[in-house]
Amino acid sequence: MFKQFDRDGNGYITLMEASNILQRDPFKFPPSKVLTLLKQFDKDGNGKLDIEEFAGFYAEAKAMYVTVYVYTTLILVHC
Repeated sequence: MFKQFDRDGNGYITLMEASNILQRDPFKFPPSKVLTLLKQFDKDGNGKLDIEEFAGFYAEAKAMYVTVYVYTTLILVHC
């Protein structure tokens, strides 16, 4: 999956690449959330994610998406 998102093949996911991932379906995260996640998982502070950092970044994004989706679905069902 990492290689799929590493468009330029440099071994890193840049802020632009991370934004492209999380601002489209199914995530549709706002830019501020993408930046927050990038900062959280960019362990060496170089402004980009290597494959290990990306694994945590993507897992957290998926968990956040599932939480929001389930919560929203529960609210809609109970309204």
